[in-house]
Amino acid sequence: MAAPTAVLARIRPPLVALALLAFIVAGIPASGGPANLASFTPGFLRVLSPALPLGIAASSIRNVVYFGGHATSPYLWTLAAWALAGVAGLILVTALRRPAPALTEPGTPPVVLAEPVPARPGRVPVPGTPDTGAAQPLTLVVGFDDSEPAQRALGWAADLLRTGPGALHVIYADHVLIDSDLSGFGRTEMDEDRDEKAAKVAQAAKEIAAAAGTPYTFERRQESPADAILEAAGSYAAEPASTPVIVTGRSHHVPHRVIGSVPVRLLHESPYPVLTIT
Repeated sequence: MAAPTAVLARIRPPLVALALLAFIVAGIPASGGPANLASFTPGFLRVLSPALPLGIAASSIRNVVYFGGHATSPYLWTLAAWALAGVAGLILVTALRRPAPALTEPGTPPVVLAEPVPARPGRVPVPGTPDTGAAQPLTLVVGFDDSEPAQRALGWAADLLRTGPGALHVIYADHVLIDSDLSGFGRTEMDEDRDEKAAKVAQAAKEIAAAAGTPYTFERRQESPADAILEAAGSYAAEPASTPVIVTGRSHHVPHRVIGSVPVRLLHESPYPVLTIT
């Protein structure tokens, strides 16, 4: 169910509603549930039950639990077909949507920079802005988690601020996926592990900034990465004469190309300029 839904989302996000209608709204009553009540559903839903994943999954589990796995092979093959079709669709959609070429016309703000732009001594180049003859202070907000893309982004930002005035703010998003160990006995260890990881990230940021000789601030936020970066940029935007520029690294991993990543969300949602370092 997840794979075909992801295909529709990649084609056009509103199409996810079709997956919800097919898999949830129609799939739940068509499946009949553990008690196999599909015979009490309307006729058009009973026809869909052998093809929709929920109905097939319910029948598979019921046959395994109550009938020793009898006649489960056709159900498993159908479920595998749904999964493979979804994965194949994701690969196809991703392959057809090749990245747009970088904008190189004068006066057009680039979105993705392949290499850092060299600066003249005492000047800070601001991509996409005319040369006014005066150095403009920059407020760079860098999302950093010590991954390779984040290291590239922070190194680029630190090198840029060596040539002119500005401020460098490093944001670490300590996003909690599971906030409880269910039993309650391991909470102390969970918090210690998170604090240890945050300390390692802070040390890595310190080393990169020190290598460039650039002053910086480090902030740990317990939010999702995109939300943490956007909220931090918003707080700096409220300061006088400050227009934050978000700097983030772009991952080349296949999952990020298929389902998107933090830079993709920032490019869609950020009201501030976003530089993605590849």
